[in-house]
Amino acid sequence: MSGTKKPEVPRLVVGPGRISWPNILPPEETPDGPRYRMSLLLPPGSKDVAAILASCEDLCTQAWGKDKAKWPSTARKPDAVVRRAEEKPNYAGYEPGWHFFSCTSAEMPGIVNGMLEKVTDPKEIYGGRWAKVSVRPFIYTRMGIGISLGLSNIQLLKHDAVFGRTSPTQDFDVVAEEMSEEF
Repeated sequence: MSGTKKPEVPRLVVGPGRISWPNILPPEETPDGPRYRMSLLLPPGSKDVAAILASCEDLCTQAWGKDKAKWPSTARKPDAVVRRAEEKPNYAGYEPGWHFFSCTSAEMPGIVNGMLEKVTDPKEIYGGRWAKVSVRPFIYTRMGIGISLGLSNIQLLKHDAVFGRTSPTQDFDVVAEEMSEEF
């Protein structure tokens, strides 16, 4: 054995939050193979923001030392993992006071509903649906250096309005039959 201690990486169960930009069923095809990706929006006051940041900070300290001045200067740091939703004002659901993070995996995450029943229907995973996710922070060194979150599992919770979609009743007014003769 080399004597190098592998950093301890905790699993975090995060949420509830709202799914955004899901590439789960099906995954995103990349040159390196399929990637399962999504973002989760956390509502104002979520204690998960502090928990994720603390876990990322701990892992970076284990990997790079306590002196942050000696951390790789070009590395993606913990404060870039969880971001404020107002950074993306043109995206549906990215409201002031909310936070978001992205997570990814080369392996398909386990997906269950509120009753812990397996979910395989792609229509069940959409931007705007409430969910919990389990993630693990990890240090990456390929294609740059930094910290990110690996996606382990998803628990789908309540349905909500799909981000970016409107209903016909939001788009149109009631039109009386006699009005249709004017056209």
